[in-house]
Amino acid sequence: MAAHKLAITVTLATLALSLMGCQPAKSDKLSLGSGRLARTNSANSAAPSGKAWAAITSQSGDQAFWQELYLLTYPTLNNQSADEQLGYVSSQDGQATGVRFWGNAMVSMDGTSIDSNSLMIRLQIYDDRTGTVRSDGTTRPPVAIQISPDQPTYVSSGGTLGAGGQTQIYFQDQFGTIILQGQISGQQFQGAVFYSDDATSGQTRQLGNFSVPTCGFFVCH
Repeated sequence: MAAHKLAITVTLATLALSLMGCQPAKSDKLSLGSGRLARTNSANSAAPSGKAWAAITSQSGDQAFWQELYLLTYPTLNNQSADEQLGYVSSQDGQATGVRFWGNAMVSMDGTSIDSNSLMIRLQIYDDRTGTVRSDGTTRPPVAIQISPDQPTYVSSGGTLGAGGQTQIYFQDQFGTIILQGQISGQQFQGAVFYSDDATSGQTRQLGNFSVPTCGFFVCH
């Protein structure tokens, strides 16, 4: 038993050392400043230096994936005009439409929790209406969702690290909560994306799966 506990401690310590980095300077801006503004903002397709975009995919098929995205985006799209509503979105990576995200997190010094002040997540939903031109001549951007401490609708965020790299991180704003639950395995952080909001009556539902380079999401040396 003692040896087992020691093995877990060593694993967590090694994981923490590999992920710990310096807190970004206050002048470093990770935020793209969008919050949840439906299609009214200009979404930047470039992630900050050191961050990596990753796809959120689903094996349940396009229709089931769209239904989850509909519930996820309902709080911000339900009051929009008909032609601003969510269009077709592929459930697979590498397609013209789809869902991509990037995020940021720092591990605490003891290697068991995530620094909540460092947490943020940015989702961009590219549907078949993204890039089309409105009647006023403007171009529709993807539907963007960003939850970070600098957003006016931000509520809280946090996370934990468990044995074997098991990780859970949540991001909550006034519209709902997004959760990343998975495992840090070597150079990849992979798992499932869950969400809840008023459209789900507070029930947590799975949106899809993800895999992102560990050091493209966490702050590493």
